[in-house]
Amino acid sequence: MNIEDTPADTVNNHIRNLEVRFKEAGSTFYAGGVICGNVDVQTIEDIAVRGIRAQFRGESYVYWQDRTDDAKRGEGSGNRGEGSGVEVVKDHYTIWNQLFTIWGNKVHDDAGDVTLERGEHSFPFAVKIPSEEIPSSFEHRNGAIRYWVKVYIDTNDYISNRYKPFSVLQKIDVGEKRFLSKICNDAEKTMCCSCFGSRSLSLSASIDRTGYCPGESIVVNCRGKNQARRDIGGIKARLIQNIIYTVGKHLKREENIISAIGGNRIEKGRTKVWENQLLKIPPVPPTINNFGIVSVLYNVQITMVVPNGVDLQFYLPITIGTKPRGVNNLNYRANVRFKRCTDGIECFNHSSKSYNFPLLAYVPYTAVMENYVFVPQRNLTSNEYTVHRSFSRMEDDEENQYLIRSETQDTLVT
Repeated sequence: MNIEDTPADTVNNHIRNLEVRFKEAGSTFYAGGVICGNVDVQTIEDIAVRGIRAQFRGESYVYWQDRTDDAKRGEGSGNRGEGSGVEVVKDHYTIWNQLFTIWGNKVHDDAGDVTLERGEHSFPFAVKIPSEEIPSSFEHRNGAIRYWVKVYIDTNDYISNRYKPFSVLQKIDVGEKRFLSKICNDAEKTMCCSCFGSRSLSLSASIDRTGYCPGESIVVNCRGKNQARRDIGGIKARLIQNIIYTVGKHLKREENIISAIGGNRIEKGRTKVWENQLLKIPPVPPTINNFGIVSVLYNVQITMVVPNGVDLQFYLPITIGTKPRGVNNLNYRANVRFKRCTDGIECFNHSSKSYNFPLLAYVPYTAVMENYVFVPQRNLTSNEYTVHRSFSRMEDDEENQYLIRSETQDTLVT
């Protein structure tokens, strides 16, 4: 843990309690929205103060260590005594910084002090979040996008302050037309070896759209064709999170598997088809694209496993949004709730006095669609599950009669 300076909460002896309460459940707000709440103060005697301030901040900070060229050369030469150096890479970006007076005199007001009387006080406030260039909250081991309010009592003799983090979500409406188009891809390879012979493998897949919210499921349809002389592994679909940190010439990427489904092997001469297989999206941070030093991107990785060879694989990019499609759609029956992210996050244990980035343990919230229900377009019948037959000399129309249809749910793993 690298802590240059940790501005901990401080309450003076004259103050029994200093708290911030947000009205919004989960302390989660959309960019461009209004933060409403109260500052609660309890004093044990009358106090002369200039005012009670609230400073709202949004900051992005990344920090990691890279091996130097000497370290890489030392590792390659096997010399453990040399090349052990590392280079610290860090950067910072201020997203939002506004100071408000909740009660009392303005910051540059020359008027005299005002008296905060003994007892309990509750001061309401309402602050508008900027709507432009506001990325969603994010936390991971090498970087964070974090929002908080620092409330403090401004006096001549002492400072009492309290930090309270909150989540901000960029407005990404996955009901927009640009997110509703089906996306597909395919790949093919010819295996030329004694095990596979000079035969081909092919894989095609599609997903129902390109924009989703946590709590929903990605509808995956696949077709894997094995014309080789031996069995191959099954088809897998994975939801992949890619985190990209950019600091000058330094670029760092992290890839995390969020969820996965997979099927059994594909025997030689057989074609396997998935129909409407559901890849669940847990509570994860939204997509953060084209924002300075931190980007968070998602895609669906489709793989046909080739034992002792190079897998057949491609990616279908998707967007994780914060506002789902209308719940009146036939395929949906759900409610939207703000919930803490359970996947795709890690604690960022760094702070910086020079960057005004405090160490605040916080797990951000995201918008989750609860009780999601997918209604398939049609149901499979028992006669669509057929026995093995070689397709080496069949035409496509004839082959379609002998497809091995979707994996049953109990063959899928998450």
